Amino acid sequence: MKAGLKLLAVTMLVLCIEGFYKGDNWPDLQKKEDLKDLGIGRIIEADGSKIVKIELYEVGRYGLKYVKDESLHDLSYDDLDHVEFPRSKWGYLSIHFREGEPVFNKK
Repeated sequence: MKAGLKLLAVTMLVLCIEGFYKGDNWPDLQKKEDLKDLGIGRIIEADGSKIVKIELYEVGRYGLKYVKDESLHDLSYDDLDHVEFPRSKWGYLSIHFREGEPVFNKK
């Protein structure tokens, strides 16, 4: 009986860890709903300047599109350091883009 419970507990732990590393706890940047759930954020450009009060609209292969003051703008990854979302559904989230792939960090 104890061995069965121990095996069940280990199996559940492995499944939880596997789900975390598969990215189940991160937003899917191709889904409009997840982009909306990021909320209001700010862009930190490569030169250190900031663009505040933005909403992420689209994440593409070479850059992203965002809405600021009801206007759509685009920014290439070459000009971007990272994007921050202090109050997202996932908590404080920082997203860096390495070769077009998102790298998520929670603070």
